[in-house]
Amino acid sequence: MQVELLAASLLSAAHLRVWANIVEQNPELHNPFFRPEFTQFIAELRSRIEVAIIRDGHQIVGFFPFRRVSPLVGQPVGGRLSGAEGLICRQNVDVSLEELLERVHLTSWDFDQVPEEQTDFAPHTFSTTEAHYIDLTEGYDAYCQLKKESGSKRICKLNSTGRKLEREHGEVEFRLHDNRPELLEKLIDFKSKQFQETHYTNVFNFDWTQQLLRELCETDHLTLRGRLSSLSVAGKPIAISYALQSNKVLHGWFTTFDPEFSKYSPGSLLILRIAEAAAKSGITCFDLGPGEQIFKQTLKSGSKLVCSGTLSNDPMRRWLKRGIRETKEWISHSPARFTLDVLRPLKGWFDMK
Repeated sequence: MQVELLAASLLSAAHLRVWANIVEQNPELHNPFFRPEFTQFIAELRSRIEVAIIRDGHQIVGFFPFRRVSPLVGQPVGGRLSGAEGLICRQNVDVSLEELLERVHLTSWDFDQVPEEQTDFAPHTFSTTEAHYIDLTEGYDAYCQLKKESGSKRICKLNSTGRKLEREHGEVEFRLHDNRPELLEKLIDFKSKQFQETHYTNVFNFDWTQQLLRELCETDHLTLRGRLSSLSVAGKPIAISYALQSNKVLHGWFTTFDPEFSKYSPGSLLILRIAEAAAKSGITCFDLGPGEQIFKQTLKSGSKLVCSGTLSNDPMRRWLKRGIRETKEWISHSPARFTLDVLRPLKGWFDMK
């Protein structure tokens, strides 16, 4: 295995074509965050974005993008904004992660959303969680029928709630592609208030994150673009979703709503409308990501496991990292959980700065 390390900004057009081909040929990588364009967008806005180019002989077999947060420590290029992480590699190619880490001069690389299918990460994984999706392969009606057959009445109830919303507040308007600049500002405002209430780091306090969302909305890339969708009543947005689209996959990134209309489940209504319209436009998978939000739990077709941990050749470092995570988990269920409300934003600031 040969490894060449380059700044992401120095990747050639030939490199990017090979990267895109690897993603397109490997179904496990059909996610917008694995596209080379995502790393390119990030590299224009953040410093120290690097890419390891992995070769077997003269053939490029994989890429490993990362951000060097300190001389020996790495993280996914988008930090907490990364909706999928890991090795971008041709199928049936073995890559030694431990050797790769040495070749790129890192002692550790933290991860939170590596697909379970990337089994080489298993020894470095501390925990797994479910990432949810809506399967639109057979269309929206087939999805609804399968949900009904599973015993779920959620879609029927949401349709009824939508009619009630219209009776009580006027015409409900849905837009699948709504790239009005003021709508993005509204989403940032809604989401920032939510971050503050839940004591999580407000990712929009960093200029590069807002700029990233704007540029992705404005891009004319056919293989990666940002999609703003909205649900409005009498011209007033009550729910907004920002998703990334790559070919036939739509990945929900941020979804928020006006608390004034919470009794109508506007976020769930919007997700359902997006699924219906996306299916008509050829989308086969609407990735909702991990989380315990009601709309994800009740509207999902299924779930896949994603892994969280630390890739490291140092057993002591892995032990310490695991201990820190387990301690945080214990504190979150103890009377001392309020301390996490203080420490969590600080940790997030270091991840996103």
